[in-house]
Order: sequence, then C-alpha cells, then structure tokens
Amino acid sequence: MPSNATHIELHSIGVTSISRIEKCELSVALAQDWSKRILLAHPYGLMGDVYHDFLEQVATLPDRDPKTLQEQWSKSLQRKNRHIQQNQLEAHWHPLEKTADDLERYRLRAMKAAIDMPVTGVGTPDVPGQPTPEGAATPAGSQKFGAEVEVQMPIGGAFACVLKGQIDFVRQCPEHGLTLIDYKSGSVHEDDGSLKVEYEQQLLLYASMYEHVHSGQKVNRLLVQDSNGQQHEVA
Repeated sequence: MPSNATHIELHSIGVTSISRIEKCELSVALAQDWSKRILLAHPYGLMGDVYHDFLEQVATLPDRDPKTLQEQWSKSLQRKNRHIQQNQLEAHWHPLEKTADDLERYRLRAMKAAIDMPVTGVGTPDVPGQPTPEGAATPAGSQKFGAEVEVQMPIGGAFACVLKGQIDFVRQCPEHGLTLIDYKSGSVHEDDGSLKVEYEQQLLLYASMYEHVHSGQKVNRLLVQDSNGQQHEVA
C-alpha cells in the first residue's frame, strides 16, 4: 500500500457489501467513512427501499384489497421521506413524490407483487406479529421471526470485523421448516436463466448468520422473491 494511502478501519460491514467489494473496494470503503463519502444516493435505491418496506409490511396480510395496499404503500413512502429528509446526502430527493420519475412504476410493481405473492404467515405462536416501532432499536438476536430480522456474525481474515445483515422475512412453516425470504425489486436471474450468484451468496450468508445468532436453529429453506411476487429457491 502506498505511504500516502488512506486507511479506513472496518468495524462492521453489511452482507450486501460483500459482492460490491469484489467489484469496487473503494466504493465500500468510502461508504464506511462518512467524512470521506462522496457517493450520493440514487432515487432507484431509495425507491427500492420503499418497495422492500412495503412488501415486508403486507407479507402477513390475508386480505390484500386495493385500498389496504394503497394505504400501506403511502405509509412506506412517508417513512422513507422522513428518513431521507434527515440525511444530508439524500435530502435533495425529498419528497420522492416529486423527484422520483419512476415512482408510479415502482408502485404498480409493488402492488402486483403483493397481490401475487403467497401469504407469508410467521407460523409460530411466539411472534408478536407487529413491525418494530419506527426509530426503535432491534438488537441482533432479539427477534426470531417476522419482517426485518437483524443478524450479525464476527468474521476474520483480511476483513476482520462484524458482518451485519437484515433478513427481509423469516417464517416457520409446517411444510418446509425455518424459511428465510429476501425481496428483490429488480431482475433476479442471470442471462442463462439461473438465479444471480450474489443473491444466492447473500441468502447463504444470512442462513449462517441466523444460525450463529440463534444457536440450535436450523435454516431449511432460502427464497428470493422477485418483483412479480414469484419465489425462487436457492439450491
């Protein structure tokens, strides 16, 4: 390493950063150090966050009528608007209703995915069934099932730090046992029709992290859900 190179210490890193490291280490390093961060948020990423939040909230709803779905979409959108308003690198996109050109396309895709996706009941009596209150901390290990389950695991080697992640949905079902579901707002397939490698790697890491946090629990099934509400199993 050159003598004038900047050293950025990694205390923790997200699961989704693993594939980005392979493509561009600098972008990940800059994202870890806000004093040197120069990469501004893009509206596609922000709308993807709204899409994810919306599907997580409606996953357990048995009745998905248009009015209910629209109300939940509005809540997810407003949650994201409040978040970006407080972030100096994202505030210029507030409100998304005026700055995101593809807002309606994302909304329609989210509605179709919500209607087509199976009802994802948590399948266990000890789950509260309610989303974490906005702004409340959810320590890794405090939640086993439901939406936005936080997990983490220490890793060694060149990137010695704590690997952190948030599983979109975890459920216990009688047919397949413990199941992890990851929602994607874009294409989930390679050109040859196979599931994207980075998505497979992401879910396999989530499974290892979940089993690390919840000792004795065995993950039986990994699913990637595409923008049409179709679920694809990781072999």
